[in-house]
Amino acid sequence: MNNDNVNRNIGRNILTIVVSAQDFTVHVFKKTARDFLNNFQNKSYSPKAGKSRLTDFLSTGAVLENQEISADIAHGFDKYARKNNIQYALQATQKRNNNGKRIYVLYFKSRDVDSLNKAMKQYISSREKDKGKKSIRKSIEKKQQIERNLRSDITRDKVMNKGKDRVL
Repeated sequence: MNNDNVNRNIGRNILTIVVSAQDFTVHVFKKTARDFLNNFQNKSYSPKAGKSRLTDFLSTGAVLENQEISADIAHGFDKYARKNNIQYALQATQKRNNNGKRIYVLYFKSRDVDSLNKAMKQYISSREKDKGKKSIRKSIEKKQQIERNLRSDITRDKVMNKGKDRVL
């Protein structure tokens, strides 16, 4: 009988509310509990989305899946994972891809497969869009280099033609 009681208690969640008040009364407790429940119902609670530690992931006991990704994807993916409410962990491997960049293993919960695919598509499409854009800094540097070359050509021509314009 004691064993059944233990099994029923394992499924329960424990909630702790800390209240700091000078005079703690039943009314203060009721108001605090009511405010908490109203806020809790208005906000959908979800675990921290984004990058987590692998040990934290393994301790939850959730079914994990993994996927190998390159270093450049691993470093820019976090924004899109948080946007799609995906919790993930990265682990560096000793493998390198053809470009010599390190390969990472991306661990995520199996229930997040569809969200992960959506986030990856968003990330890759944004990268492709960014590749088409020209860098403003590079275009400014290019124009400055052309100006410098023109100035040096003009000064060189002035020096070369300095004595030729004189008439005796």
